[in-house]
Amino acid sequence: MRGNQTTKADYIKRLADVVGDNPKLHEALVKKEGEYYELLKSTFYTQWSKEFFDRIVEAYLKGVSRWC
Repeated sequence: MRGNQTTKADYIKRLADVVGDNPKLHEALVKKEGEYYELLKSTFYTQWSKEFFDRIVEAYLKGVSRWC
């Protein structure tokens, strides 16, 4: 039992849940620009620092690239 401890995988899953199967959101994360990227940033910056967001996005993209 983990209790209240949140892991990096939990944060990556949270981002993946938001992106889902939406190709526009996924593409925005890959390009790191555009309206959808700004939307994702504004959503997660309220919870995470810029540096943390960037690390989670990189980890998410590495994970996704393994499945493609």
